[in-house]
Amino acid sequence: MAECIKRSDWIKWKEAIEAELHSLKKREVFSSVIPTPRNIFPVGSKWVFIRKRNENNEVVRYQARLVAQGFTQRPSIGFNETYLCLISLAANESLSMHLMDVVTAYLYGSLDSDIYMKVPERLDIPNKNHSRNMYCVKLQKSLYGLKQSGRMWYNRLKEFLLQKGFSNNDDCPCVFIKKSLWILHYICVRG
Repeated sequence: MAECIKRSDWIKWKEAIEAELHSLKKREVFSSVIPTPRNIFPVGSKWVFIRKRNENNEVVRYQARLVAQGFTQRPSIGFNETYLCLISLAANESLSMHLMDVVTAYLYGSLDSDIYMKVPERLDIPNKNHSRNMYCVKLQKSLYGLKQSGRMWYNRLKEFLLQKGFSNNDDCPCVFIKKSLWILHYICVRG
């Protein structure tokens, strides 16, 4: 952050930061700033800055991403299944395949435990005379960098797909199947 403020293109980084904070607020990812509860050690956060470029290597967009420093958390449970068999099946049977990306996917996952995070830079604290360390935010949804974010996103997606009539494959939990009269749909989730 300190380096970005000194740069000639700071205004573009500032706009990217504001866009990210707006996105997080819109999705209610964390609470308003609160005093840190007793015996709570909030995880840290940091800003990651990326310049998106086109095929001519020209900068087309500035992106700022707020990430949690989840390296202090307990290991989460994940899955590591592959979807190579479905790609092979689609190729052998001349099936159509579609690839999609869910923008800000992790921000849609609900947390299964209380996680507090230090107040991110560029977010105001209630009393400027106090130390920032006296305050935190409570995460209400998963955030990039948390160890359980991928699992929380998967749980949310699984719940949605089951409501839409898909069944979850017992042998490979990343595969969802829906059969209709003439069509067989496979969805393979990759983190």
